[in-house]
Amino acid sequence: MIGVLVLNLYNVLTEMKKNFLLIAVILIAVAIFYLYSSKTQNTANKLDFSHEALINGYQIKLAFALTEVEKTTGLSFQKELKSDAGLLFFFEKDDYHGIWMKDMNFPIDVIWLDQDFVITDLKTNFLPQSFPEVVHPQRKSRYVLEIRSGSAQNLEMKIGDRLKLI
Repeated sequence: MIGVLVLNLYNVLTEMKKNFLLIAVILIAVAIFYLYSSKTQNTANKLDFSHEALINGYQIKLAFALTEVEKTTGLSFQKELKSDAGLLFFFEKDDYHGIWMKDMNFPIDVIWLDQDFVITDLKTNFLPQSFPEVVHPQRKSRYVLEIRSGSAQNLEMKIGDRLKLI
């Protein structure tokens, strides 16, 4: 009888140990998820529009997206974008760089440029509600410029025009 009680107690303790390990693994996973998500929190990039460029005689102020976080976030979570401002994405190599409207609050015009800053493609009036659609250029590009919707027309932008950093 005592042997059966000891065996039952052992089985109960073994089961509790398994449950404890399962709970510990779940808690660790939740903690890792929380820490990761707090580092990638839903906040806007702090954009520095201290760079300038000319296109078709018009001057625009630019912020640069250089890091992976800046490129992934882009203009997401921004409340607005001035008509004379834009975000210029720098990529390491020519490719069909896709753009999405995740967490965007306003429509934009997307301009793809080659390694010489010549416009190779445009997407105008790209709407926030289009997410999760991703738009790609017809040709490979090195840089992508995001500007407020309507600005491409106002700045008379077309394929073949050159953006000049000043």
